[in-house]
Amino acid sequence: MPLFEKLPALPKGLRFASERRAVGGQRKVPPIEAAAIAAPTAGQRRKPYPSDLTDAHWALLEPRIPPQPPGPGRPRAVDMREVVNGILYVLRTGCPWEFLPHDLPPHSTVYYYFLQWREGAVMSQINDFLRARERERVGRMPMPRAGSMDSQSVKSTETPGARGYDGAKRLNGRKYHGLFDSLGLLIRIFVTSADWHDADGGKRLLTAAMAVISTLKRVWIDHKYTELGLPAWAQRQLGIVLEHVAKRLDQVGFAVLPRRWVAERSWAWAGRNRRLSKVYDTDLRSSEAWHYWSSIRLLLRRLAPPHQRVYGRWVDAAI
Repeated sequence: MPLFEKLPALPKGLRFASERRAVGGQRKVPPIEAAAIAAPTAGQRRKPYPSDLTDAHWALLEPRIPPQPPGPGRPRAVDMREVVNGILYVLRTGCPWEFLPHDLPPHSTVYYYFLQWREGAVMSQINDFLRARERERVGRMPMPRAGSMDSQSVKSTETPGARGYDGAKRLNGRKYHGLFDSLGLLIRIFVTSADWHDADGGKRLLTAAMAVISTLKRVWIDHKYTELGLPAWAQRQLGIVLEHVAKRLDQVGFAVLPRRWVAERSWAWAGRNRRLSKVYDTDLRSSEAWHYWSSIRLLLRRLAPPHQRVYGRWVDAAI
């Protein structure tokens, strides 16, 4: 028996794309290779990624996307839905901008709109709109009257920018100060270096929140927010009662505490997005913008069923 036997030929439909066959002196391209090199027509769409918007999501988001500003210049030709898909791809996977897949818009285009919307506070406005819709859907008032405030310290990478050392968490990075409603939905986020005191960040956070939500009357906090006179200042200047939820006397390690667990769960929701696992951005405002994008993605999935048509195909949206 020979050591190497001649393998049988593959069926005609299973030939490799790299195989060439000459017919009549001309190359005949196999079907698989022909499909790979064929240019897509105007009616064709790419295969969707799990992070893509569904049709129902885009119907909610499209009216909130700023139109092209008036004035001279070339008309906008880029597909804004694909721009948002590119941003969500970076958010979910945590990849650098330059690593965006080639079937999405160029990374320079996606990053340009990310910066434009960040500067115009577009994402916080969209987050406010979607949060009000979600609260109405579950039978709550559109504007929250109570919430929870908490902070989270995250390590920085070698990327330059503001950073500091958090002695309690023993890490060098940035600190996220978040205010959430009673459902755990993001109201406002404020990012500082990790060496900021929680009370200092809480003062800035509450001031920013009251500029858009005047109905807020009570906020549950942990021990760090009771220092530096923050509760008295909030009551006097903003009319907000900061209620301290203390640990139990016999508590050892982590325990679920009333009201405070809502904020902890919200941080866990945001942690599903790999872009938020560490600090990759130089500008503090970019770190804030990513949190608003994370909240928007969560709200869209709640407002629209997860099983929807994406470019005409039925898919299950990713968590």
